[in-house]
Amino acid sequence: MDAQEEEWEHEIKIFLQQLDEYPIEETLLIKEDISNPVVQPQELPLSTLEDLVKKEVMKL
Repeated sequence: MDAQEEEWEHEIKIFLQQLDEYPIEETLLIKEDISNPVVQPQELPLSTLEDLVKKEVMKL
């Protein structure tokens, strides 16, 4: 094992130790946040939704 590999092994050990310090739930939330960025849904204004429902009802 060369010096670069030894350094990587050391960094991996430190990283794993840091992971062990976090509660599992917190770690899972962090992983989830990273893999699923928050996208705010576009909400229709209530009046627009009401108008849409009225139009659909009128069609029937």
